Amino acid sequence: MKLRIEYPRPSIGVPPGKRNPHLVYRRDQIEIEVPDLPHDAEHLVDYESRGDKFSVFRAGGLYYTNRMRGRLQIDDHERLASAIEAQIGIAVCGFAEASMRGYQVLPPAQGPEWSKVAQHLANLPSRSEFALRDEGGLYADRSIDAAIDVILAGFGNAYVSVGGEVYERCEEPRIELMHTGSTRWCLHVSTEPYPDFGHPPGIPFYLENKCAIAYFGIDREEEARNFAAANYVRNDSPIDATFGGLVYYGSVPMRGLEGDSLAAAVVRIESNARKELLGQPGAPNFGDYVLDELPVQTLVAYRELRGVAQSIAAGKSVEPDDIANALEAVIRSPEGGGLNPGGLPLEAMVGRWHDRPVSVPVTEPPHLKR
Repeated sequence: MKLRIEYPRPSIGVPPGKRNPHLVYRRDQIEIEVPDLPHDAEHLVDYESRGDKFSVFRAGGLYYTNRMRGRLQIDDHERLASAIEAQIGIAVCGFAEASMRGYQVLPPAQGPEWSKVAQHLANLPSRSEFALRDEGGLYADRSIDAAIDVILAGFGNAYVSVGGEVYERCEEPRIELMHTGSTRWCLHVSTEPYPDFGHPPGIPFYLENKCAIAYFGIDREEEARNFAAANYVRNDSPIDATFGGLVYYGSVPMRGLEGDSLAAAVVRIESNARKELLGQPGAPNFGDYVLDELPVQTLVAYRELRGVAQSIAAGKSVEPDDIANALEAVIRSPEGGGLNPGGLPLEAMVGRWHDRPVSVPVTEPPHLKR
């Protein structure tokens, strides 16, 4: 099935009758196809969460889940189109809000955010009705159009139909260990974006806000529960779990996600350490405190920790061994150094990386084949 979806397309340019460049939304359309799930797709996992049942399929290296808001059906065209319109609008307006902040927004849009654009979408001028000039090429549309096209391309294979129910493309399913309070921790199944090496800038801080601290492959429920119980039960507070009835049908083991867990840990720990250890740089005598009070080993360890965390936040490729080294430097820092104010079990986190299963290729290297 194909749906024609209207969405707001942002541009920067000088509108007619204006002198300065503005952020302008114009109304455009995109055709979204919702095909049937391929016949060779693999039913990967079923689980229950908050009284509902969910599934994940894998097809062509992509993952799809029915954990969409409202459990949409393929024959409910109006609700389906509205849901997809909102997802595209949020993605496009999010790009505009992040990249074009500071420009005045031309009415009828009331701001760069989707919430301030959505109610005026039908009244936006179409691309053919509204022309912008670029004032000597300084505000040309080409680079912005290219970025928007990349965002839209991501929706090209974003949905499939499974038995009449719409499934949405997602990240590989995994079990997350999350912080839900001062002494409470929770295990839950997630298919949302998470900080993997090479992800775009900013995603690690999305995870930090959720307070996730460790990941496990979706086929490692027992390992996840044992790790959580051994390292995160405090003051007799139990480990909660927001899922149950998990059944893994996959034919091959999933990734262990030990390296991804290190990435989550180092971003979280660096953020906590910066707030606890350094406080506000504008505070009186801050420089004297750093120079006179902090042990040199603590400063060196924090510098290594911060360098790794910043590289992850910038989307750079970071070797898990380098992250492990930074966390081990924190472990070795003098007692009371303040680099792990949350008291997270760093030894267990690093140990999980060092003790991970290592797969050995069963085929001969190409240069040895006869």
